[in-house]
Amino acid sequence: MNSQEIIPAWKRRTILLLTEDKYKSIEHTPGKREILGHPEILVYRIDDFYKIKSQYKILGGERPVPDMLLVISPFDDNAYAEVSQAKEIMALEKWLLIINFCQLLGAKSVNQKYTKLYDRDSEKELIIDFTKDIIKGKLSGKKRELRDLSNKMRLSGKFQGTTNRDIEGAEALLNNNNLQGEIIMQNLLASVKASNNPPKLISHEFTLSESVQKTFELTAELLSPISSIGFNYNALVKENIEIKTGLEIEFP
Repeated sequence: MNSQEIIPAWKRRTILLLTEDKYKSIEHTPGKREILGHPEILVYRIDDFYKIKSQYKILGGERPVPDMLLVISPFDDNAYAEVSQAKEIMALEKWLLIINFCQLLGAKSVNQKYTKLYDRDSEKELIIDFTKDIIKGKLSGKKRELRDLSNKMRLSGKFQGTTNRDIEGAEALLNNNNLQGEIIMQNLLASVKASNNPPKLISHEFTLSESVQKTFELTAELLSPISSIGFNYNALVKENIEIKTGLEIEFP
Protein backbone atom coordinates (compact mmCIF):
# COMPACT_ATOMS: atom_id res chain seq x y z
CA MET A 1 0.00 0.00 0.00
CA ASN A 2 1.31 3.43 -0.95
CA SER A 3 2.16 5.29 2.27
CA GLN A 4 0.84 8.52 0.68
CA GLU A 5 -2.49 6.99 -0.31
CA ILE A 6 -5.49 8.67 1.33
CA ILE A 7 -7.86 5.96 2.52
CA PRO A 8 -11.49 7.00 3.17
CA ALA A 9 -12.55 6.66 6.81
CA TRP A 10 -15.28 4.12 6.06
CA LYS A 11 -12.61 1.74 4.71
CA ARG A 12 -10.60 1.85 7.95
CA ARG A 13 -13.13 1.82 10.78
CA THR A 14 -10.90 -0.72 12.48
CA ILE A 15 -7.16 -1.33 12.10
CA LEU A 16 -5.56 -4.62 13.11
CA LEU A 17 -1.79 -4.84 13.62
CA LEU A 18 -0.07 -8.21 13.16
CA THR A 19 3.34 -9.75 13.26
CA GLU A 20 4.72 -11.01 9.95
CA ASP A 21 4.00 -14.62 10.98
CA LYS A 22 0.36 -13.99 11.88
CA TYR A 23 -0.19 -11.95 8.74
CA LYS A 24 1.13 -14.83 6.61
CA SER A 25 -0.98 -17.34 8.57
CA ILE A 26 -4.14 -15.41 7.72
CA GLU A 27 -2.99 -14.72 4.17
CA HIS A 28 -2.62 -18.43 3.39
CA THR A 29 -5.67 -19.80 5.23
CA PRO A 30 -9.00 -20.10 3.39
CA GLY A 31 -11.84 -18.69 5.45
CA LYS A 32 -9.49 -16.23 7.17
CA ARG A 33 -7.63 -14.47 4.37
CA GLU A 34 -10.86 -12.78 3.24
CA ILE A 35 -10.47 -10.31 6.10
CA LEU A 36 -7.40 -8.85 4.34
CA GLY A 37 -9.63 -7.57 1.57
CA HIS A 38 -12.60 -6.52 3.67
CA PRO A 39 -13.77 -3.01 2.69
CA GLU A 40 -14.10 -1.70 6.27
CA ILE A 41 -10.99 -2.98 8.05
CA LEU A 42 -7.26 -2.49 7.47
CA VAL A 43 -4.83 -5.22 8.45
CA TYR A 44 -1.20 -4.13 8.69
CA ARG A 45 2.05 -5.86 9.36
CA ILE A 46 3.33 -3.94 12.38
CA ASP A 47 6.48 -2.80 10.55
CA ASP A 48 4.39 -1.42 7.67
CA PHE A 49 2.12 0.46 10.07
CA TYR A 50 5.07 2.26 11.64
CA LYS A 51 5.89 3.70 8.22
CA ILE A 52 2.51 5.45 8.01
CA LYS A 53 1.48 5.88 11.67
CA SER A 54 2.02 9.65 11.51
CA GLN A 55 -1.20 9.80 9.45
CA TYR A 56 -3.21 8.75 12.52
CA LYS A 57 -3.56 9.75 16.17
CA ILE A 58 -3.75 6.99 18.79
CA LEU A 59 -5.70 8.34 21.75
CA GLY A 60 -4.78 7.37 25.28
CA GLY A 61 -1.02 7.42 24.71
CA GLU A 62 -0.75 3.80 23.52
CA ARG A 63 2.15 2.76 21.30
CA PRO A 64 1.40 0.46 18.33
CA VAL A 65 2.27 -3.17 19.12
CA PRO A 66 1.52 -6.52 17.45
CA ASP A 67 -2.01 -7.89 17.96
CA MET A 68 -3.35 -4.40 18.68
CA LEU A 69 -6.85 -3.63 17.46
CA LEU A 70 -7.59 0.06 16.88
CA VAL A 71 -11.12 1.48 16.62
CA ILE A 72 -11.81 4.76 14.83
CA SER A 73 -13.18 7.72 16.76
CA PRO A 74 -16.74 8.70 15.83
CA PHE A 75 -15.66 12.34 16.12
CA ASP A 76 -12.29 12.45 14.32
CA ASP A 77 -11.65 10.42 11.18
CA ASN A 78 -7.90 10.28 11.88
CA ALA A 79 -8.04 9.33 15.57
CA TYR A 80 -8.13 5.80 17.00
CA ALA A 81 -8.18 4.10 20.39
CA GLU A 82 -7.07 0.63 21.40
CA VAL A 83 -10.18 -1.50 21.61
CA SER A 84 -10.12 -2.21 25.36
CA GLN A 85 -9.98 1.55 26.07
CA ALA A 86 -12.04 2.80 23.14
CA LYS A 87 -15.48 3.09 24.73
CA GLU A 88 -14.18 4.95 27.78
CA ILE A 89 -11.88 7.27 25.80
CA MET A 90 -14.53 8.16 23.24
CA ALA A 91 -17.21 8.69 25.88
CA LEU A 92 -14.89 11.24 27.49
CA GLU A 93 -14.18 12.75 24.07
CA LYS A 94 -17.91 13.27 23.47
CA TRP A 95 -18.44 14.65 26.98
CA LEU A 96 -15.78 17.32 26.37
CA LEU A 97 -17.41 18.21 23.05
CA ILE A 98 -20.77 18.62 24.82
CA ILE A 99 -19.22 21.00 27.35
CA ASN A 100 -17.64 23.04 24.54
CA PHE A 101 -20.94 23.04 22.63
CA CYS A 102 -22.83 24.39 25.65
CA GLN A 103 -20.17 27.06 26.18
CA LEU A 104 -20.63 28.23 22.57
CA LEU A 105 -24.38 28.42 23.20
CA GLY A 106 -23.75 30.83 26.07
CA ALA A 107 -24.30 28.48 29.02
CA LYS A 108 -23.34 29.60 32.53
CA SER A 109 -22.74 26.06 33.76
CA VAL A 110 -22.85 22.39 32.76
CA ASN A 111 -23.26 20.14 35.79
CA GLN A 112 -23.04 16.36 35.73
CA LYS A 113 -25.75 14.80 37.89
CA TYR A 114 -25.01 11.11 37.31
CA THR A 115 -23.20 8.55 35.19
CA LYS A 116 -24.92 5.35 34.13
CA LEU A 117 -23.92 1.99 32.65
CA TYR A 118 -26.83 0.45 30.76
CA ASP A 119 -26.82 -3.14 29.45
CA ARG A 120 -28.94 -3.20 26.31
CA ASP A 121 -29.26 -7.00 26.41
CA SER A 122 -30.52 -7.41 30.00
CA GLU A 123 -32.00 -3.87 30.20
CA LYS A 124 -30.34 -3.51 33.60
CA GLU A 125 -28.46 -0.42 34.70
CA LEU A 126 -26.07 0.86 37.32
CA ILE A 127 -26.03 4.54 38.28
CA ILE A 128 -23.68 6.67 40.34
CA ASP A 129 -25.63 9.66 41.65
CA PHE A 130 -23.24 12.57 42.17
CA THR A 131 -25.79 14.58 44.15
CA LYS A 132 -25.92 11.89 46.86
CA ASP A 133 -22.64 10.05 46.15
CA ILE A 134 -24.37 6.67 45.98
CA ILE A 135 -24.40 3.79 43.50
CA LYS A 136 -27.67 2.06 42.75
CA GLY A 137 -29.04 -0.38 40.19
CA LYS A 138 -29.29 -4.06 39.29
CA LEU A 139 -26.40 -4.45 36.83
CA SER A 140 -24.02 -6.75 38.70
CA GLY A 141 -20.22 -6.90 38.55
CA LYS A 142 -19.75 -3.34 37.27
CA LYS A 143 -19.42 -1.17 40.39
CA ARG A 144 -15.65 -0.79 40.20
CA GLU A 145 -15.81 -0.07 36.47
CA LEU A 146 -18.50 2.57 37.03
CA ARG A 147 -16.58 4.18 39.89
CA ASP A 148 -13.34 4.30 37.85
CA LEU A 149 -15.16 5.68 34.82
CA SER A 150 -16.95 8.33 36.87
CA ASN A 151 -13.69 9.50 38.46
CA LYS A 152 -12.25 10.10 34.99
CA MET A 153 -15.36 11.77 33.64
CA ARG A 154 -16.30 13.89 36.65
CA LEU A 155 -16.11 17.19 34.84
CA SER A 156 -18.21 20.31 35.07
CA GLY A 157 -18.11 23.53 33.11
CA LYS A 158 -18.64 26.96 34.66
CA PHE A 159 -18.59 30.01 32.40
CA GLN A 160 -19.42 33.69 32.54
CA GLY A 161 -22.53 33.02 30.48
CA THR A 162 -23.77 35.22 27.68
CA THR A 163 -26.84 35.92 25.58
CA ASN A 164 -24.50 36.74 22.69
CA ARG A 165 -24.39 33.12 21.60
CA ASP A 166 -21.96 31.76 19.02
CA ILE A 167 -24.54 29.86 16.97
CA GLU A 168 -22.23 29.51 13.96
CA GLY A 169 -19.48 28.12 16.17
CA ALA A 170 -21.88 25.61 17.74
CA GLU A 171 -23.11 24.47 14.32
CA ALA A 172 -19.49 24.15 13.12
CA LEU A 173 -18.66 21.99 16.16
CA LEU A 174 -21.47 19.60 15.26
CA ASN A 175 -20.45 19.46 11.60
CA ASN A 176 -16.70 19.12 12.22
CA ASN A 177 -17.10 16.31 14.75
CA ASN A 178 -19.68 14.14 12.97
CA LEU A 179 -22.39 15.15 15.45
CA GLN A 180 -24.96 16.41 12.95
CA GLY A 181 -27.19 13.43 13.74
CA GLU A 182 -27.21 13.95 17.50
CA ILE A 183 -30.89 14.75 18.06
CA ILE A 184 -30.51 16.06 21.63
CA MET A 185 -27.73 18.46 20.63
CA GLN A 186 -29.69 19.63 17.59
CA ASN A 187 -32.77 20.19 19.77
CA LEU A 188 -30.69 22.12 22.29
CA LEU A 189 -29.34 24.28 19.49
CA ALA A 190 -32.85 24.94 18.19
CA SER A 191 -34.09 25.77 21.69
CA VAL A 192 -31.32 28.31 22.27
CA LYS A 193 -31.91 29.88 18.85
CA ALA A 194 -35.52 30.59 19.84
CA SER A 195 -34.76 34.20 20.77
CA ASN A 196 -38.34 34.96 21.84
CA ASN A 197 -38.18 32.40 24.70
CA PRO A 198 -34.64 31.08 25.31
CA PRO A 199 -34.11 28.39 27.98
CA LYS A 200 -32.86 29.06 31.51
CA LEU A 201 -32.34 25.49 32.73
CA ILE A 202 -32.26 22.28 30.69
CA SER A 203 -31.78 18.72 31.92
CA HIS A 204 -30.85 15.94 29.49
CA GLU A 205 -29.49 12.43 29.50
CA PHE A 206 -26.78 11.94 26.86
CA THR A 207 -25.59 8.61 25.51
CA LEU A 208 -21.83 8.92 25.20
CA SER A 209 -20.94 5.57 23.63
CA GLU A 210 -23.61 4.82 21.01
CA SER A 211 -21.47 5.51 17.93
CA VAL A 212 -18.49 3.45 19.05
CA GLN A 213 -20.83 0.59 20.05
CA LYS A 214 -21.92 0.31 16.41
CA THR A 215 -18.28 0.01 15.36
CA PHE A 216 -17.77 -2.65 18.05
CA GLU A 217 -20.61 -4.72 16.63
CA LEU A 218 -19.07 -4.56 13.16
CA THR A 219 -15.65 -5.45 14.55
CA ALA A 220 -16.96 -8.54 16.33
CA GLU A 221 -18.43 -9.76 13.05
CA LEU A 222 -15.21 -9.09 11.14
CA LEU A 223 -12.92 -10.83 13.62
CA SER A 224 -15.00 -13.97 13.98
CA PRO A 225 -13.17 -15.90 11.18
CA ILE A 226 -9.72 -15.33 12.74
CA SER A 227 -10.56 -15.83 16.42
CA SER A 228 -8.96 -19.29 16.36
CA ILE A 229 -5.43 -17.97 15.86
CA GLY A 230 -5.08 -16.22 19.18
CA PHE A 231 -7.38 -13.19 19.12
CA ASN A 232 -9.75 -12.74 22.02
CA TYR A 233 -11.47 -9.50 21.04
CA ASN A 234 -14.94 -10.87 20.39
CA ALA A 235 -16.13 -11.00 24.01
CA LEU A 236 -14.88 -7.46 24.55
CA VAL A 237 -16.48 -5.86 21.51
CA LYS A 238 -19.72 -7.81 21.88
CA GLU A 239 -20.37 -6.44 25.38
CA ASN A 240 -23.48 -4.37 24.75
CA ILE A 241 -23.13 -1.77 27.50
CA GLU A 242 -23.77 1.92 26.94
CA ILE A 243 -22.31 4.83 28.89
CA LYS A 244 -24.80 7.60 29.69
CA THR A 245 -24.62 10.80 31.70
CA GLY A 246 -27.24 13.16 33.06
CA LEU A 247 -26.54 16.86 32.66
CA GLU A 248 -28.07 20.07 33.93
CA ILE A 249 -27.32 23.06 31.70
CA GLU A 250 -27.95 26.57 33.02
CA PHE A 251 -28.23 29.65 30.83
CA PRO A 252 -28.20 33.34 31.82
